[in-house]
Amino acid sequence: MSTSTSHFPDVNVWVALAHERHTHHRVASEWIDSVGPRSALYFCRISQLGLLRTLTTGGAMGGDVLTQAQAWMTYDSFLEDSRNRFMDEPAGIEQEFRERTFRDEASNKLWADAYFATFAQLAGLKLVTFDKALAKSVPGALLLRL
Repeated sequence: MSTSTSHFPDVNVWVALAHERHTHHRVASEWIDSVGPRSALYFCRISQLGLLRTLTTGGAMGGDVLTQAQAWMTYDSFLEDSRNRFMDEPAGIEQEFRERTFRDEASNKLWADAYFATFAQLAGLKLVTFDKALAKSVPGALLLRL
């Protein structure tokens, strides 16, 4: 893998990295271990909130559910790695996101995927995901194999 790539993990990748008992933790950990020291991994507001929300949801975390303070500490621990950063929304995301989602169909599941795809493309980041459909929708995305 390139040593200077800018990566954009989706929420499920961040959660898998944060939770050692997550089904995909091993795959996510192997991937992040392969990322070069000059690479960057970005959170956006949606991935940050998604991580915090999931870590504090009993249905997702079971007995490993965290308090809000613990979830923030988990997020902060990611930022202790100099490769991990937060990125504000790129210019033009509103219009591009609207164009991608202005459809004559009802689907609550496409909103976040469309946002991640739009963000990655506008920011020039490599989307990293476990989701096959999402990976197909973003040129150059990295699909982590289970």
